[in-house]
Amino acid sequence: MAKRQQERYKPEQVIEALRKCCGIPARAATMLDCDRQTVLNYCKKYPKVQAARTALDAGYVAVILDRFLRHTGIKPELLT
Repeated sequence: MAKRQQERYKPEQVIEALRKCCGIPARAATMLDCDRQTVLNYCKKYPKVQAARTALDAGYVAVILDRFLRHTGIKPELLT
């Protein structure tokens, strides 16, 4: 039977890297010195890592949308 390899990072370390990198797995992977797929695997394995990534994505989209609306002068009420 194959021995399970010990994980290199704690979920909290991956979450912190994602926070510092705006939820972008490739950048978080660079920060952690691992492959992007490793970060994505942590998201699959640990619900709290995925939840943090999802929250960061939502926040990032909200910031981009706000900047776009201010730049174009479109009123948010017109989007609903």
